[in-house]
Amino acid sequence: MPAITSLAISNQLDKTKMTYEKSKFFMVWKEGSNCNSPSYKHPDYELAKQECMRLTRLHGGTFHILAQVASATKTDVQFEELYSDGIPF
Repeated sequence: MPAITSLAISNQLDKTKMTYEKSKFFMVWKEGSNCNSPSYKHPDYELAKQECMRLTRLHGGTFHILAQVASATKTDVQFEELYSDGIPF
């Protein structure tokens, strides 16, 4: 197994930081929770971090900050307008 160098760690941290900067939202999730999935989208990492710490203090356990790293959108929907006389019904 190759040795992990400080340069490799530094490069990975830089990539992680770039991901945080590019992410459009962050969510906080409690590990082992039987509750619903996270639903609130924090607009930046610092707000998610504050919420993560608040929830951990309040409820205990382990909370994680989840970052958006990619998205997929289905774009093959086609729309055909049948009537064009301007009457909406």
